[in-house]
Amino acid sequence: MFPFTYVKIIIVIAVLSFASFSGWYVEHLRFVNYQTQVEALGKQAEIKNESIKKQNELVTENVKNDYKNKLDAVHNYYAGMHVNPSIGAVSSVSNSSTGTDAAPSYNVLAEQCTGTTLQAVELIDWINKQLQIK
Repeated sequence: MFPFTYVKIIIVIAVLSFASFSGWYVEHLRFVNYQTQVEALGKQAEIKNESIKKQNELVTENVKNDYKNKLDAVHNYYAGMHVNPSIGAVSSVSNSSTGTDAAPSYNVLAEQCTGTTLQAVELIDWINKQLQIK
């Protein structure tokens, strides 16, 4: 009778050990599967982020080039407006100036305002294009 009790105890211990190991192994497999899924999602996110980064850089470069071209056009437009040298000429008879031309300062101010407005418009365009990237 005494050896039969030991056999029962050994069987119970073996069954409990097997159940514990089985439970651990199943959870281990679930954890490994979870890690694999997280790793795959991480790689997908990296690929998507890299794509978005390249699109952002492309949009930035396009807007920058467009802005530079438009700003050059503004500078060329206002550079073409020369001062009429006869308007600002001073009479040799009098020391007072006879016809000061306000156009040069106006042209500089207009060019600066146009440049600033262009900068704001291009910035808004850049922001809108960046927001459209998904």
